[in-house]
Amino acid sequence: MNNTAGTGSHWFSLNPDRAWGEKFFLCYIPVWITLFAAWSTAFDGGNRGDVATLAFGLVIALPLLLVPALVAPANGLKWYESYWLKANLFIFIVNFSGNYFVSEYFFDVLGMIYYYPNLHWTADAALLGLFLTDLCTHVTGTL
Repeated sequence: MNNTAGTGSHWFSLNPDRAWGEKFFLCYIPVWITLFAAWSTAFDGGNRGDVATLAFGLVIALPLLLVPALVAPANGLKWYESYWLKANLFIFIVNFSGNYFVSEYFFDVLGMIYYYPNLHWTADAALLGLFLTDLCTHVTGTL
């Protein structure tokens, strides 16, 4: 094996824009997990509804767009060329497609049943689950 100086494995991308995005998404993981844990335990009695669940998902997902838009270094790139925006668009497309189309597989083919007596919207989880699964996908290493 030819092992030359300067080569090897790196924890983050050598591209500074991508490395910043990777570090930000990694640092946000404990934040959203803590918020979600607090939300889940505080409302265990089932007194939250559709609008509150959707709003909560939006509130904890918005920092994935707003924080990088406000504080990410430009590195000579236009905002639409930045890694954080491309990553978020990719995650949005994957999550929307999965929530809207693939959820039928779990509900109909596998007979999966989720019972939330306080939620009434039936958009095949595309609307209610979009922001929360967006966070999960960031965690599972899609980026």
